[in-house]
Amino acid sequence: GALDPADRQFLPPQGNTAANKEDGEVSQLDVTWAIAAGGTTLVTLTATELVATLEWCVGAAPISSARFCQVAGLQFSFDGSLAVGSRVRTVRVADADGAGSGTAADVVALGGVIQGGAERLLRVVVTQAMADGDDGFTLPATDRVDLVSTALDVGASSFSAPGTLRDALTEHLLAAHATVG
Repeated sequence: GALDPADRQFLPPQGNTAANKEDGEVSQLDVTWAIAAGGTTLVTLTATELVATLEWCVGAAPISSARFCQVAGLQFSFDGSLAVGSRVRTVRVADADGAGSGTAADVVALGGVIQGGAERLLRVVVTQAMADGDDGFTLPATDRVDLVSTALDVGASSFSAPGTLRDALTEHLLAAHATVG
């Protein structure tokens, strides 16, 4: 929860005496709570569809909701005081450093107006749950590819499907902490 990177602490998974789990042990519950949606999907969205998806995500703001998206590779702003359907103000595709450079090619929306063509195509990665319509998401299935690969699995996780987000997190935690709970 720290905003200043110098204040961040990286701690192992917390123990749970009721489950006979020691600090640092990785449990199925740890992974499931961290990543509720188990797989990833590629979809192609138009600029209009991307802005509409983000608009849907902030439509319940400021109320806390599963609708509020967690994004990476994008920067976007919204004004929760505006009417639903016009809250998303700026959308930029982030560059390799994670910052939108502000060049015309990076800007998808500015001041609530689509830039660079409403039908411009953008390839995005979403959770399979989001692509499947969980929590009310409505994404087109254009060029949909569900990403699951057994090549990513190193075999240490018995409760996460190979190649899923949960599997990747499990494998990372196991490599970092070397204990399964």
